[in-house]
Amino acid sequence: RRDMSLPPLVEPVEALTDAERDRTARHRKLFAIGDLGQRRLAAARVGVVGAGGLGSSVILALAAAGVGTIGIIDDDVVDLTNLHRQIIHSVETVGEPKTESAAARARGLAPDVRVIEHPVRLTAANAREILSDYDLVLDGSDTFETRDVVDAAAAELGLPVVWGSVLEFGSQVTVFWSEPPAGTDPGNRASGNADAIVLGEALFFDPRLSRNGGVSCATCHMPERGWSDGRSTATGLAAVDRNTPGLLNVRLNRWFGWDGASDSLWHSAIRPLIDEREMGASPTHVARVVREDAALACRYRKAFGAGGDGETTMVNVAKALAAFQETLASSRTAFDDFRDALAEGRDDPSYPEDARRGLKVFVGKGNCQLCHFGPNFTNGEFHDTGIPFFVAPGRVDAGRHAGIRRLRASPFSLLGRHNDDASGRNAVATRHLDLQHRNWGEFKVPTLRNLTATAPYMHNGSLATLEDVVRHYSEVSPDRVHSDGENLIRALKLSPQEVDDLVAFLRTLSAPSDNVPYKGRFDSRSCE
Repeated sequence: RRDMSLPPLVEPVEALTDAERDRTARHRKLFAIGDLGQRRLAAARVGVVGAGGLGSSVILALAAAGVGTIGIIDDDVVDLTNLHRQIIHSVETVGEPKTESAAARARGLAPDVRVIEHPVRLTAANAREILSDYDLVLDGSDTFETRDVVDAAAAELGLPVVWGSVLEFGSQVTVFWSEPPAGTDPGNRASGNADAIVLGEALFFDPRLSRNGGVSCATCHMPERGWSDGRSTATGLAAVDRNTPGLLNVRLNRWFGWDGASDSLWHSAIRPLIDEREMGASPTHVARVVREDAALACRYRKAFGAGGDGETTMVNVAKALAAFQETLASSRTAFDDFRDALAEGRDDPSYPEDARRGLKVFVGKGNCQLCHFGPNFTNGEFHDTGIPFFVAPGRVDAGRHAGIRRLRASPFSLLGRHNDDASGRNAVATRHLDLQHRNWGEFKVPTLRNLTATAPYMHNGSLATLEDVVRHYSEVSPDRVHSDGENLIRALKLSPQEVDDLVAFLRTLSAPSDNVPYKGRFDSRSCE
């Protein structure tokens, strides 16, 4: 959740030791670290579950970075055949407990770091006691049983969990946090602002923002259709080339749009305002709509103050739209109830048998969690899924490749003057974004939440049903994927029963209550 600013996990130590200051001298020169950041690292307590392939690199990195306390949890011993990937260990430590071997290496790298060894298997019986001594947990375990134990204990303790996985040459990482502190977007001063949210809600449904007065944000993002529109591709003032994504949990995104051409939620709200095919407005037009409506003008003044040129007013309107969209969150589903029951060591008899079988396909034969993981069931990144790039004869959709180029050229990116984060830290990812040929034809991995309401599917709306989507991945040819891209797409070769079961599981990720006509949730009465 890169776009949300959260308070630091720990308070910094008062001062570093002389030896640690010398050792971290160059680390402290980094823009995002500095002396304060280094002192926070020294105060942090991180528990690492697993000292194998993932844990090896993590423990070395944490020690090198100067994290003050590192807990290593593993009940296994060093094996010679694992040394090609478990790089913290050595031939000399074969047969030793992994915790002992890893701890010795970490202490040798950073003598001031406190390393605690837990040479035990993490279980439901001991997980809460062990993990309660840490501020953050890094899960590098390799069994579903251990990952379930970590998840349940961390959820109960309110600890953030950094979760990683590796498959051959592909890897994924995400963060789970059952009770994160309230966060706002540092690049949007209207984020979380009550007046801006009311203004954004009113503007979202107001067609006057469009050039012809007939198209609003809700024209394509209909609440009763999962904040999508049910069309293969969207239509505003004219038809566009891509499917309309839903908006539930949109605040959790790192990049926005099928091609990631926007690096903030408010940036993504500007594009449809000025796109000739969507709303076709201009900054002057948007500013006039707000200025000439007394209620809108009042809310605008309370959220942003008076004055500002047309472009600034339009950007502030987009920031108000983003503040409203941040409030759109999905409801609990049948899967959430089932998953919580399992975490508590009980069953949920109401969860369908076919969905249970489908879940096994999802995490097993289908390996769907490689891209669809975390509370929102997406890694938020971009992949070639084997869907054709052609839009029309002689015209293609370059996907992420074109999105990166558009982002770099946009005056509304986080690198521009409208970013409200004076530190510029929220623009680091944009600044270092690397354009590669493999990005051609990559599109964003969508959330699996609320799927039943957002058909048709894929970036071009080419697959009408969930059954079509599952059959696509069951039968897709890897020859359809770029040779220099990721080797993640393989025909799953699912049986008809497995297709039906996987679809049954996917349906349990939706809640009917999320797809009803919208009733204003914020007080839009006069703000005077």
